[in-house]
Amino acid sequence: MANQEHLDKLREGIDTWNQWRQDHPDITPDLSGATLTSANLQRADLTSANLRDASLMRANLQEASLAGANLRDANLAGANLAGTSFDDAITDGCLGRHREEGGQTASRCHACSCARDKALEQLKHSCSQKEQYTSFNRYACYASVW
Repeated sequence: MANQEHLDKLREGIDTWNQWRQDHPDITPDLSGATLTSANLQRADLTSANLRDASLMRANLQEASLAGANLRDANLAGANLAGTSFDDAITDGCLGRHREEGGQTASRCHACSCARDKALEQLKHSCSQKEQYTSFNRYACYASVW
């Protein structure tokens, strides 16, 4: 279960959150199981945060840092992951959706499984057809600004 003080700090805004992270580098944020559906977390420093079982559906995580974060069993369906860093993140069981050409939501894929690779190939093909090509890394199922 998430630490309520950490959730409250995050809800104060991204600038406040990022400053708190800088001021307290020894604290590992516990946001496990948090409902962050549709949250604006753009440019948030979530480095090494515990987001296990968190709902990040439709969250804006554009340019956020999830490096070293625990995303095990988190739900990232429909999240904007453009420019998001996932270096050394734990993504086992992390769920997401990707979009095919025309904006159709495709089947669910697991961000840490071989299904991810197939989904990314489909996304890469789809994105290469568009002006707004979005770079994505090997961990993200959905990295779009459509």
